[in-house]
Amino acid sequence: MNEHHIPEEIKEAIRHNSLILFIGSGYSRNLLLPNWIELARKFIDALVEKDPSLVSLKTEANKPKATALKILAVLSGKGYNDACKLMLREVIDVDLSRLDIRNQEKIWKLSSKVITTNYDRALEGAISDELKDDVDIFTAARNAVGLARLKNISYLFKIHGDITQPEGCVLFPEDYDKLYKYNHQYLGQLKGICANSTLLFIGYSVSDIEIERILKNVNTIFHHGTRHFFLSPSDNAFESIGIKTIKIENFDQLVPYLDGLIAYRETIQNALHRIVVRVSEDYAGKTGLIDLFARDSAIDAAKESFLETEDKKAILLLEPCDSVPAPESQARIAATVDAGLEEPLKTFLLSKRKAKHYMNWAYFQQLENKSSDTELGLAQKYYEQALKVSGDLFEENDPELFELYNAIGNCSAQQEHFEEADRYYRRALGMTREKKFPQESSHAGIAYTNLGTLEELKGNSLQALEYFQKGLDLLKQSGDEIQPGQLRPIATQLIKLGRYREAIEFLDQIVLDKKGSDLHRAYDCQALALAHVRLKQYREAIAAFKQAIDLFFAYYGEENQNFLKFYNDIGYYYVRCREYEQGIAYLKKVVALETNDESIFIAMNNIGEAYFDSGNFPLARKSFEESFAFLQSCLKEAEYPAGYAYCREKIKLTSERLHLGTGN
Repeated sequence: MNEHHIPEEIKEAIRHNSLILFIGSGYSRNLLLPNWIELARKFIDALVEKDPSLVSLKTEANKPKATALKILAVLSGKGYNDACKLMLREVIDVDLSRLDIRNQEKIWKLSSKVITTNYDRALEGAISDELKDDVDIFTAARNAVGLARLKNISYLFKIHGDITQPEGCVLFPEDYDKLYKYNHQYLGQLKGICANSTLLFIGYSVSDIEIERILKNVNTIFHHGTRHFFLSPSDNAFESIGIKTIKIENFDQLVPYLDGLIAYRETIQNALHRIVVRVSEDYAGKTGLIDLFARDSAIDAAKESFLETEDKKAILLLEPCDSVPAPESQARIAATVDAGLEEPLKTFLLSKRKAKHYMNWAYFQQLENKSSDTELGLAQKYYEQALKVSGDLFEENDPELFELYNAIGNCSAQQEHFEEADRYYRRALGMTREKKFPQESSHAGIAYTNLGTLEELKGNSLQALEYFQKGLDLLKQSGDEIQPGQLRPIATQLIKLGRYREAIEFLDQIVLDKKGSDLHRAYDCQALALAHVRLKQYREAIAAFKQAIDLFFAYYGEENQNFLKFYNDIGYYYVRCREYEQGIAYLKKVVALETNDESIFIAMNNIGEAYFDSGNFPLARKSFEESFAFLQSCLKEAEYPAGYAYCREKIKLTSERLHLGTGN
């Protein structure tokens, strides 16, 4: 395979050790393991002997168009999950010493970052002695270091489990849902290690269970700004979600194609090795610490210069102009090259690409509550390099500069360099007032929105609100379609300012948006509920809280402690509305879910208070007696005298009411 057949994105990833290989079961064909439909049939053949009700399923499974996913779903519905997973080991855990695993060895010659959905141990068995100490092996359930750190190390990540622990293997539809639909921490971390990387899917067909289930949730895994590839004989099956197909005639061409990629990697590695040799020769005989430090610095600088030269060769294809739609970007780049400005354009685009990569890293550092100052500082450095060379490329009112000013402003704002951020945002805003600047209202709307975000970071809600409203008005004037999510900053500032009725008008529109994530929509409903609470509109608040709970179920799949705040609030406001039965039901949910002893004690007392207010004194006394017993099991009186006094007083009061013969 000639070098030009390799997509430039893959070449770039190889150069920067950011190519992640995503290996499917098709790449294990040399192990003579069953494919998915064959595996499902093996399960049925073993189970039908004990369960005659599976005879019709066996007949269905042997039809030419049978699908493994449907068969496994039926077996799961009949409760055979554990039995099938135990059988997995017998089928998949083969003796590798008798097999040819040279195909798997090629994987490690191409990349030291490998993710696989395969259960077998061929990939780890193929790791060379030289690499064994460097490659860490993880599964989703056995990940001691945290997935985000994987971007900095060599690894084999077996996301669907390992055959040595078949009970943890992802096999049935509910296993996939648990991992890809509801395990949001895992998905966020997986997204983090894929940021700024290029994924190459190998050994999958479009009908495979793994690829179908993974790519069903692909938008939650992949980050923008990267390009991923699917090596397959199939046509462009996943182009719509950012995965480009590298089409081969058949699977026999797969290994030769990988050989071509390995050859390119070896070319780069050899060039980097020659740099080390050449620079080391310049320092031959120099053994002082300063000399050794200078040598290493010179090697790093020479490597960086070589890689930058290689990156520039393809940068015109990899990095677009941000101020125009993608189809127009290449035309604009070509026109700039024709004007004799190819070299400064390459420097501009490469600096911008580096800056975006560091912004991506900063984003994921922030998600993990880690400092992103280093990444933001480097992002700003490269954006400023792009700005410096932009004077040779663009006129002062060019929209490309508008994009650049806003990008630098964003870096500054996130570093809390507020004056600097304000300066760049206002430079962008100033451009929109020039007569020759296109789409004035739309760009001005963006500039005012950025200024609003800056004022929000500074804690100036009133000024932030003014800018957000101005930005929204200008975006409307430009004819842009306003998405409900764009109203959120205004609603947030209105709540902070105590202008709840106005906030509700915006939030009523926001919660109708079906496009956002269920989690964000749940928190929008919570904000709406709290605004109603401030106006003492408790029934409206309860309705909004319930809507949030429905969205939480869609997001998490089951109850967890994140539901506690909603349950507690709904219970409390039902009681405020004197709908005691409903309120008590939700407060009991709090007791069932809560793990904090103090919170359980408070919830139990709230139930007692609700019974008391409803006039049901027998159940009120019972509830207070139970909360008192719980308190005594947790703390001595000397540790919480107020709690003991409260319970005794409430029990005494309810007993008096019962003695008087009042209540239910």
